[in-house]
Amino acid sequence: KKKKKKKKVVFSGNILQVLGVSLYVFEIFGFYAVLVPSMILTDETKKLERIALCAAYGALVLAVFWSGMSATLCDPETDYVPPSLDASSATEKTGENDAHHPRCHICNKYQKNPLTTKHCGACNKCVDGFDHHCGWLNTCIGEKNYRAFLVLLASLSTQIWGQLSSGVWLVVTIWGKLKGVERSLKSLNEVGEETYDRTGEIDGRKWLDSREKLYDGFMSPVKVFSNDNYYPATNEEDSNAVDIQTVISVLETLRNWTLAYVIIGAILAYAVSELACFHVALILRKVSTYGYIVAERKRTEFGKKVKASTCRLCFMENGLLRMDQGQLCGGQHHLSHAKRSTTTKPREAAAAAAAEETKQEVELEEKEKEEEEECV
Repeated sequence: KKKKKKKKVVFSGNILQVLGVSLYVFEIFGFYAVLVPSMILTDETKKLERIALCAAYGALVLAVFWSGMSATLCDPETDYVPPSLDASSATEKTGENDAHHPRCHICNKYQKNPLTTKHCGACNKCVDGFDHHCGWLNTCIGEKNYRAFLVLLASLSTQIWGQLSSGVWLVVTIWGKLKGVERSLKSLNEVGEETYDRTGEIDGRKWLDSREKLYDGFMSPVKVFSNDNYYPATNEEDSNAVDIQTVISVLETLRNWTLAYVIIGAILAYAVSELACFHVALILRKVSTYGYIVAERKRTEFGKKVKASTCRLCFMENGLLRMDQGQLCGGQHHLSHAKRSTTTKPREAAAAAAAEETKQEVELEEKEKEEEEECV
């Protein structure tokens, strides 16, 4: 008896997609674990401010989630059928041809606009209004999901920059409290327990005591990542209060964790902001990412990796950005029906033409793969 082969489960995501989602979840965790608990809750007005802040943040998270899922799950593949043809003939591999809407030579789909429709080798789909293949979303960005992609950039930029500014403020505050407690410890070691300066220690303890969730919440970095057990003192002379070393250890844990949160936030803010600015410039110049790459190819060596640069795009000449039949996004990879017709030629000429055509297709497909790698 033959053993049945187990079907392998293939994950459709990629490393960039998993990394992006992981970093984003880390930022959300940091907001609710550190930033929200750091707000004082003794004043009724500040309670309302915290509720408003959490509501605004939640709305941004929902916007990011909705737009990201919409852009990722949307199938960007073209389903265009020329008005002059019916649906049945359009689905046939050898169906009719339209003078204004040629077929893709790879998937045989009709092109809505030969200047902007391109076959993506990574997705193996023809995409209307092709902009680029996004590795972070693991899908092509085109006419169907470009708006959702822009909403994702806008909401994610707002969220990350808000978190980054709040995180920087919190790191500075914690660092200041930590320095004050360390000065008290230094004074304790120099002059003894009876006469040492307790100003910094008392300030640090009061700051922690008024923010119980920072050290005792179920998401607190102190509770999750350290073994320090901090509890507030009943008064300044409480003999059962935790020692000064524990106060320093708790503040150091909060500082280090918040600092890591800020560093990751800064990386995300830079990456998202650069991408958002680049796409704003693309909209203002009325060109796609792929069009920009083609324009860069005009002035650089073919095969050289093209980097997205907002400044270069803003000062690029209009003549370089203009797409024509010689350098269209998808059309240069599609051979016309007239070229393929060899029935009226002699047999030798037809064979030579077919060989030349095959050679051209191989070369164009190699160029296409290089361009797609640069779009990712």
